[in-house]
Amino acid sequence: MKKTLMVAMAACLALSLGGCGGKDQAAENGIVIWAPQGPVAAALDEMGAAYAKETGVPVKVNSMAAGALNEQVLLGASKDQTPFDIAVVPGRLLGQAVSAGVLLEVKASSLKAMNAKVLRTASEYPVGKKKYYSVPCQTDLLVMAVRKDWLADKDEKAAFKKKYRKALAAPVSWDDLKKVAAFFTRPDQKRFGLALVTGRGGDSLILGFQQALIAFGGSWGDSTTYKVKGKLNSSSSVKALAFYKDLLQYGPPGAANLGEAQAVEAMKAGETAMAMVPVSACADLAGNLGDKVAFMAVPKKGAQRAVSVRASGLVVSAKVVQERQDRAKKFTAWFMTRNVQMEWAGKSGCFSGVSKVVDAKDFKKATAWNAAYSASLSSLRDFWNVTCAGEMAAAARNSLGEALDGSKEPKAALSELAVAHDQMLKDAGYGKKPAPQKASAKAPAKKATRKKR
Repeated sequence: MKKTLMVAMAACLALSLGGCGGKDQAAENGIVIWAPQGPVAAALDEMGAAYAKETGVPVKVNSMAAGALNEQVLLGASKDQTPFDIAVVPGRLLGQAVSAGVLLEVKASSLKAMNAKVLRTASEYPVGKKKYYSVPCQTDLLVMAVRKDWLADKDEKAAFKKKYRKALAAPVSWDDLKKVAAFFTRPDQKRFGLALVTGRGGDSLILGFQQALIAFGGSWGDSTTYKVKGKLNSSSSVKALAFYKDLLQYGPPGAANLGEAQAVEAMKAGETAMAMVPVSACADLAGNLGDKVAFMAVPKKGAQRAVSVRASGLVVSAKVVQERQDRAKKFTAWFMTRNVQMEWAGKSGCFSGVSKVVDAKDFKKATAWNAAYSASLSSLRDFWNVTCAGEMAAAARNSLGEALDGSKEPKAALSELAVAHDQMLKDAGYGKKPAPQKASAKAPAKKATRKKR
């Protein structure tokens, strides 16, 4: 409770007029948007100014730390009215927010332009039920950064061909990734083959590993029955974790606990041939390394590829009066138009999920990483989207970390995690019965039922 109060106080200070105190034009007759600090908030501020110029409706974007924002959205369940009309919410938070009755449902027909996998990870809850609660606005997925100049070196190409009887090239499969990583690992020269995402802070380790987990034929569990045992601890899942752990021998110092920012820095410092990085970091890498770096989708295992994503969307509060809801819905409808999405896709650190935008030749050629982004969208995967996702993620970080550190064998780590996840899902009410959802609360002045928009 003390932590929650401190977060709330920090949020109030950060949001000032648009948050817990004061009034301004946007709060009274415009639109108030909450967004996490960073490129999305900055881009929304620019888009809001364009919307205000076009429609005469003022838009105020308040930015704050992502964790504090998420907590404040969930606290809306205990309020008569939320300070925001629209918030940028990660897809993984939808289970909690929907169950708390904070969000309006979005009409499926209004989202037809969206890539199906983006929609599933950013907007759908429960997964597979075709019910949506956000308009996707940020799809930050993982890609591979590769030192193009190292792979093109004539001497390196000849040596690789002699050793492996095949041409040196950017790896398409996990097996080829291992060969290329092994080839370039030369600790005496302070050169390494691969910087994987293994960090224990946040969800880095989960997102990094699940790409191998699913590509190898494993899974976190059955999203329909919510059964985990037999899936997470299957032989395929165990092989994936053993393989992922084995790759660490080709990484820079500290490879078993490497955050995404550290993987990016290892690539920028010229320490590694390849690195697993967020697509939002590609502009920084390209600015540092120029045409020495190339970007590609994460590898496949056979025909199977899985790409980890942090997907977020614009949600409309169910805890504001109808007039404010209507203004917010008009903004999200405008945001979805093709011209706006084309402009959004060109903003630094922002990525559209509209199929006709990201599949266009002009988009793919616009940056060195756009083609990798576009090629990844059909393979998007994320962690559990359930009300107990936070608890499950903490357990996963601990168990996977123990396996990578060598304190537990991969099979034992996954077996214990499967039991723990099964119990967490059961305790949260998932299983044979439909995923729990509560009726949305009444709006402060007019009824604001969670109706479709």
